[in-house]
Amino acid sequence: MSESTTTPLQSRVPRPQVVHASGWRFPLPRVETLDNGLQVWAYHLPGQHVAAMDLVQPIALDVEDREREGVANLALRVSDEGTLAHPAGRISELLEGVGAAFDGRCTHATTTASLDVPMTRFEAALPLFTEIITTPAISADDVERHQTLRIAELEQALVNGAQSANMAVRALRWAPGSRASRLVGGNRAGVEAITTEDVRDFHAEHWGPHGSVLVVAGDFARDPFDQLNKTLGSWADTGSPRIEPSIDQFAEPGSTRTITLVDRPGAVQIDLRVAGIGVDRHDPDWAALQVASVAVGGSFLSRLNKVIREELGYTYGIHLTAQPQRSGGTWTVSANIRTEVAVPAIDETLRLLDLSDNPLDAEETADAINQVVGVAPLHYDTAEAIVGQASTLAAAGVDPDQVNRHHDALRRVTPESATAAHQRLVGNGRGHVVVVGDAEQLTGPLQDAGYEVRTLTLDV
Repeated sequence: MSESTTTPLQSRVPRPQVVHASGWRFPLPRVETLDNGLQVWAYHLPGQHVAAMDLVQPIALDVEDREREGVANLALRVSDEGTLAHPAGRISELLEGVGAAFDGRCTHATTTASLDVPMTRFEAALPLFTEIITTPAISADDVERHQTLRIAELEQALVNGAQSANMAVRALRWAPGSRASRLVGGNRAGVEAITTEDVRDFHAEHWGPHGSVLVVAGDFARDPFDQLNKTLGSWADTGSPRIEPSIDQFAEPGSTRTITLVDRPGAVQIDLRVAGIGVDRHDPDWAALQVASVAVGGSFLSRLNKVIREELGYTYGIHLTAQPQRSGGTWTVSANIRTEVAVPAIDETLRLLDLSDNPLDAEETADAINQVVGVAPLHYDTAEAIVGQASTLAAAGVDPDQVNRHHDALRRVTPESATAAHQRLVGNGRGHVVVVGDAEQLTGPLQDAGYEVRTLTLDV
């Protein structure tokens, strides 16, 4: 056997050098305002052959009638069922014919309508999208069907531990009586009270270009503004004033020594949430808080996951996220844990959230920064991803360059600043602990461990 055939491969092929990625920047759009007041952020992205578009309207749910909450959600859901020119599902057939997909979502501050379509059919899809936005038919049959679907969603949520936990957190985190403390899509009573005329009136009064932002991205062969002016540029303004959302009306922070228990008889696991108040994108601690959240519970090798999942085997995964809102922000720990180890798992989770005796070190901080900044080029490698981030910024009232400023701020975060931000907002023992599980098995052990247990019955 020759010598060359016995030489290990690694000795003949040099190991590639791993280096930090070059200075990637989030792209900046061309920003123009159409004649009707609709602001457009247009991203020309060479090589992106699927166009993405988000229309963000600042429709605060505070405008809904208290007795008919959910009308904003219904107005969005029925909008693509038919238009005045193409009723009874015909508009959907036309969208499918050009390979386009319509979607949308409501939050407490905005209504967003979305479209994805191959670049070659962009100009064909844009008039159809405009029809959906400006002249939906809103038939009685479609309204009734979506009311039925919404009620079915509510019934399903009550038997789903994760959704029940999220509903309980919402009720606790936001100020009692505020619109943000209640479900975006409304409860059963409100949804059932909505009439077809209510939905039509809501659309006519609140959908309009004033204050709205259209974010569009793709590889445009020619200037997209010409076609936008011919279509969405003709959208008439309703003239209705925009109302600021009450989304920043937080409740008083709770204590992590109090547990809100939602009974789910017979459950073999608990759905755990630890939730509190964070900061928005304007706060100088936002970058430091995000770094700390990734290091403590936002990655597979974070402290929470390493201990609760890997070392103790209490869960398949536990996650901490910090989320900025338009004003203020939130943070939430989420996990599914076996009922028999619920108490020690909660104890250990709260201990790990307190960094006073074990601050973040340089390696943890650097890894967290690299995770957020380093994966950005991959995270934003499609037109849809660019539009999704940009529309989030538009909804928050932030300019398109915020991502780059935030990444610059992330690179300046130190172990000390990350630890300090986390302790101020997360590790201080102020927050709400929600447990969805079998109350008969959980109440006694939780009380014996020193927790005050309060029960909550969800009403949908």
